[in-house]
Amino acid sequence: MEISRYEIILPLCDKNRETIKGKGLLVNGLYGAFDVVSRETAEALKKGDLEAVPGEERERLLRRGHLTEDREREKEDLKMLARVERQISRSGAGLVLLPTYDCNFRCPYCFEKHRLSSGDEWLKKTMSREMVDAIFQGAGKLIQRGVRIENVTLYGGEPLLKKNIGLIRYITEKAAGISKNLSVITNGYELDSYIELLKEFSFKHIQITLDGEREVNDRRRVHKDGIGSYDRILRNVELAVQNGLPVALRINTGPENIDTAASLKKVFEEKGLIGSEHFSYYFKATFGEYYPGKDYGINDVQIFEMLLDRGYSFEEAVKLENAYGGIGGELAELFKKEEYMRPVASYCGAESGMYVIDPEGTIFSCWDFVAMKDMAVGKVDVETGKYLFGLPLAQWRTRTVQLMP
Repeated sequence: MEISRYEIILPLCDKNRETIKGKGLLVNGLYGAFDVVSRETAEALKKGDLEAVPGEERERLLRRGHLTEDREREKEDLKMLARVERQISRSGAGLVLLPTYDCNFRCPYCFEKHRLSSGDEWLKKTMSREMVDAIFQGAGKLIQRGVRIENVTLYGGEPLLKKNIGLIRYITEKAAGISKNLSVITNGYELDSYIELLKEFSFKHIQITLDGEREVNDRRRVHKDGIGSYDRILRNVELAVQNGLPVALRINTGPENIDTAASLKKVFEEKGLIGSEHFSYYFKATFGEYYPGKDYGINDVQIFEMLLDRGYSFEEAVKLENAYGGIGGELAELFKKEEYMRPVASYCGAESGMYVIDPEGTIFSCWDFVAMKDMAVGKVDVETGKYLFGLPLAQWRTRTVQLMP
């Protein structure tokens, strides 16, 4: 009997981030088992001294997967779970469609800023209806192969520009035919022009961004004409919620606004948004690598600590901090029941069937890579309605630890 090669041994902390004396946490990355043990047991396992662990407890840890009597059996279980996960991930897909790269904002921290260098003519191109038809013809071929289209998301650029409402309706009509889960990521500035359309097609998720109270937001969420955006965005958020549309308000947080972002809660309370079943909000770090020469970046741990310092409870901070909200919520539920954690091998759509398609039909595996032609994995063929993939996809699917940069 020996310790599992997939075992992680951690200190156990309380809600105040203080180490709980005399306790340790065992996490098994293969089987998803989480168990609280005595500090003595945790230390013994770290040293590989299994004789120091009481016999009855040792047997329980064996049944839970923290210990093993057969390393080769563990390896076979890993291969089996990997096959199952691969099969599940390939049975579903999500479409992320960029009707245009154009945007009515010029935010200084935008990770798509590089697209502006291609010029106004390229920027203002919109997806042709022939391309839309080909995209959904390709999606139909996926469905024929047994793939579920789990969601369709409108992305950009800015997908909800008023001038493109005819195109967006055309796309949405097609999307509603293959998925009941429609969503949009928008800056919210011209959202009022789309309220009826979003209601008609029962959009399940509308992400809008606000970066703090008026003064800070209008420095960061910059309209291309140089005018403020705060009042109009907030008004459109209220309008959407009043119409029963599900709004998730994202607060991009960096050094410039980390001290004031949390104060938006008071604004939301005054507007009657807090408590509405149609409204939620969360914080997301703006990472510095996108903004050479200026310090726009912080990390998600700093946001988490900021929320705790501003009086948010531990549970609220976990829920509101985007990077940890999903897995944090699962962990919180885990400790309330005696069950294994849901087996998930990846938390990123790029690894589980996300097709990000730009106005020209270029296919990316991740929305962080849009407009980066060297990161494309394929192309939509308008003539045949097929998704054509090249060498990059094959390289990704056959990657190994040794070959990854």
